[in-house]
Amino acid sequence: MTDSSDDESTHGDNGMHAVMTYRKGRTYKIESNIDSSANKEAVLDVLTDYPNHSEVFSSINSSRVVVRREHEAEVLQEGKWNVLWLSGRFQTLVRMREDLPRGRVLSHSLKSSIFHAHEGEWRVM
Repeated sequence: MTDSSDDESTHGDNGMHAVMTYRKGRTYKIESNIDSSANKEAVLDVLTDYPNHSEVFSSINSSRVVVRREHEAEVLQEGKWNVLWLSGRFQTLVRMREDLPRGRVLSHSLKSSIFHAHEGEWRVM
């Protein structure tokens, strides 16, 4: 527990450590760490290869860039979600901001059939 309004669960397996925190107001914060022998540039190449996210992330069936700017992309992704015995399909439009010299890729949902709001960050060290 981080405070009286947060519930936290921790999971770890095979070099990955994840912490999910449920916060008051129906929001979740998920933090995870993955240990890999891949170099920083290779990892960032995979994370910013948006059209091929379906090859890397099992929940994504399709991913395509609809707008591309320098250091930024808007990506339309479709996929499936599963939680316990529940499942469904989703479509989301995400703005990806790239700060590659600092090893960061930030995401922000613009429109989604599943998330009320979503913000995320990949940090590669």
